[in-house]
Amino acid sequence: MRVLHVIGSSTDHFMFDVSFMYGKKCPLDVLKDSKPTSELIKTVQYDYALYVPPSKDFKPCRKNTILWYFIRGLANNVEDLEESTETALANITPEMLINSAADSNFRRKYLPENVEGPLSVGKFLTMLEREQEVEKYSFMVPHFFDYVGLTTIRSLFEDILKIPAPGPTPTCCVFSQNKALTRSVLANVPNVKLPKGEALYYPNANQNQNNNNNYSNLPQVSIDLPFVVKPAEEDNSRGVTLCRNEDEIEPALIKAFSYGDWIVVEEFIPGREIRAACLLSKFKPGSHNLSIERERKPFSFFFKLNMFFFHICELVIVNCWFVTKYKNGSNKSDESVHVLSCKVEYVLGDKSIRLEEDKLTYVNKSGANNSTGESKKELVLATYERCFLSPDSTFHAFSKSTISIIDAAVESAHHALGSRDFSMYDFRVHEETGDVYLIEPCSFWTFSPIALLSLIIENSDEFAINDQNEIKGDRWKTVA
Repeated sequence: MRVLHVIGSSTDHFMFDVSFMYGKKCPLDVLKDSKPTSELIKTVQYDYALYVPPSKDFKPCRKNTILWYFIRGLANNVEDLEESTETALANITPEMLINSAADSNFRRKYLPENVEGPLSVGKFLTMLEREQEVEKYSFMVPHFFDYVGLTTIRSLFEDILKIPAPGPTPTCCVFSQNKALTRSVLANVPNVKLPKGEALYYPNANQNQNNNNNYSNLPQVSIDLPFVVKPAEEDNSRGVTLCRNEDEIEPALIKAFSYGDWIVVEEFIPGREIRAACLLSKFKPGSHNLSIERERKPFSFFFKLNMFFFHICELVIVNCWFVTKYKNGSNKSDESVHVLSCKVEYVLGDKSIRLEEDKLTYVNKSGANNSTGESKKELVLATYERCFLSPDSTFHAFSKSTISIIDAAVESAHHALGSRDFSMYDFRVHEETGDVYLIEPCSFWTFSPIALLSLIIENSDEFAINDQNEIKGDRWKTVA
């Protein structure tokens, strides 16, 4: 079996670091000891395709140019793999790739021989087609977190190169990763309750950002304080602000619009913040299904959506189309969904919302050497208190009725957004009314031990392997 991991960002170095961190931590031994997988697959080779954001120092690189690298891995015997087995990324840092794009001498001196690139998009596609002639990829594992990666780049591999991928379709990502579109699609879906909110549009926001942040004629917010302001296409709480007073509104709008032309403003829901997830029932232990054939939407459909989703009137069209489709039961994925019993609660403490620094942070890296492309800082998951709540939890327990409301919302949202294989959602449970509000989809799984879906599976008892020798990681790897 040959597997392609795809890592990168075309927007900024932070998003590239996030993608690289998750991609590097995806272990080689996921397929080991998973019957009947290990009986059918004897060897596995993990290759890596990486695209880097433009570097300011790379003069031939125009603003929107994407440069690619290809890293060829070794063919490993599945039974010989261990969690500690080094991947082809083991001795490579993000800075090596970024610096090599700007300096060919650096590339020749520091990048290993199994790294090809930097390559233009055309040369990369030609090279990948040549690789496919030697041995086709069984599937690709996407490690994307920026909007272009989750939509356009993912569609490039699935729809053009015909390399299937687990998880949501590119079209689903268009709707679930744009918060304005998410609201439009889920507005009238049964079992889903959204906070009051609105999408605001400010054309040429990025141009204004480059013009000394000289913002003028900002759109007016029509909902009452307190509310949360957030960029429509960002993740990891970037650009998010909780506004309680009038003088906080303009700085919050400027901050959010610095990430793009669309933002979302939603009423603040005081209370507890929960993440819940689901899988298709056929992926539970004992329901082995190795088929990865996909029903494919026409490629043109995805790009037609991209052409019009920025316009408010057409958001309404999208909403009507999806809700009608959902209510008529014509969604392509009518398979049974299993909502995982474990829920994650983020313990907010004195904070009212989670901010960017609560999710990811840079720490000093000992022994770093800038001359070889090793950064002095390394991106890591922030230390943040969270509780894994099972149905039998006595600490921070929810009532059965609240759990059933969350589960029904997860299943309805999964189908309404056209998701596939798995999905995750963040909720707020109002501290006074107990009402459950869906605030955001988070539909990605990087098949690594640090991924939250992996941790939720590990803490869901229905995924127990019933083996006295079960060790940490067995549950999520079996499902993966």
